[in-house]
Amino acid sequence: MQKIDEKTWDAVRLTEIFDTISRGKRIKKSDHIPGNVPYVSSTALANGTDGSCGNEKGVRKFGNCLTIANSGSVGSCFYHPYEFVASDHVTALRRDGASLDCYLGLSALVGRLGEKYNFNREINDVRISRERVMLPVYEGIPDYEYIEEITHQKRQTMLNKYRIYAQKCISDLSEEVKLPALSEVSWDSFSISNVFEILPGKRLVAADTTPGKRPFIGALDNNNGVARFVNDTNASLDRNVLGVNYDGNGMVIGFYHPYECVFSDSVKRFHLKHHEDNAFVLLFMKVAILQQKSKFGYLYKFNAERMANTRIMLPVTDDGTPDYEYMEQYAKNLMIRKYKWKYLIKQQQRNTAHRSLLTGGLLLYVQLFFHDFQHHPGTQLKAILEDQAICDSLMLSHTIGVLLEQFFLLVRHGCFELFFIPADQLLQFLVLLRRSVVLCRLNVAVPKFFQ
Repeated sequence: MQKIDEKTWDAVRLTEIFDTISRGKRIKKSDHIPGNVPYVSSTALANGTDGSCGNEKGVRKFGNCLTIANSGSVGSCFYHPYEFVASDHVTALRRDGASLDCYLGLSALVGRLGEKYNFNREINDVRISRERVMLPVYEGIPDYEYIEEITHQKRQTMLNKYRIYAQKCISDLSEEVKLPALSEVSWDSFSISNVFEILPGKRLVAADTTPGKRPFIGALDNNNGVARFVNDTNASLDRNVLGVNYDGNGMVIGFYHPYECVFSDSVKRFHLKHHEDNAFVLLFMKVAILQQKSKFGYLYKFNAERMANTRIMLPVTDDGTPDYEYMEQYAKNLMIRKYKWKYLIKQQQRNTAHRSLLTGGLLLYVQLFFHDFQHHPGTQLKAILEDQAICDSLMLSHTIGVLLEQFFLLVRHGCFELFFIPADQLLQFLVLLRRSVVLCRLNVAVPKFFQ
């Protein structure tokens, strides 16, 4: 396969790339109905989703397409394999027959348009109709197969890096230790100042900083609090520390920083007073502190005095002191489960599926996914299961049997869902695909994971 810089590129109109270009529709905040359908707007975060809604009338729904932000974070482009409601701040871009990797590649290329626009120059409908993006071409025709192949290659490279990282983490964390559930241990309240030594950050004006490789921690609610990377240092230089925001959008939110970094004056540094600073204890503490977020806001800030006096609930030992060992092992167990599921189980399933398919078996794996069926849903579903085979272990025959007792299939199509009836009530579930209803029986007991 040719390298990117070896390909011929040309400017192609969006109207030539996409079969459907359609603007979303405004929904006033007061008209939002609570629901589970993603609401996509002009944010550059969370894949463009700005909450969810249950509105059915007066909205525009799309799925299996890209969106580009017309305003706000202008030019932000995301792929949505699920059904969603689009606000009037985004435009849906759909290309018939495009695969996951083709859409992901196109989203990166279309997103480059954001460099031309800003808050005072939005991407209106007229500009979209005239806009062009640079695409690789073959004999003057856009080479969508190349876009798909190069994207798939890069995605697999990133996944392989993650698998290596996950395998190392599993090795470092050792084995899971059985613990009492959170509801089975004793809890008590402690003031933050009795648990932590609270140290200040230090103001570092952006204009006075020089670019570098040291993380600068600001009062953010994302990106682990990293605002930018600098070459500067000051009295707030720290590591192996919990940074907690007392101001800004991320008020009360904390992030653990194992690396050396400097902190803004809107972030406090938390070090444990009566226990050695430990990544897992601090991560547990982060969640405990976050439970107090609802008490604070723009007019009632999490200032130094309130921070010190705020009480948090922690598990305790028989003598009433914080149970640091329990907190550490509980956080470790969660990480072990995460990495084992993300790496070991999925890797084992992929290998088993590959062997099964080679020998003519019907063992497939599926994941939570959204898809717009263009033709007969039965044949397309089978193709999708084979293509997206990365999660729950299923035998596809006359029935669908769940091999892993702790996981099972969840499918959603449009407003139709795969409904689960808990195993302790009925060993059955319904799959709703368009107007077809398929009744299947589970082979094993399945706990209530999706409640």
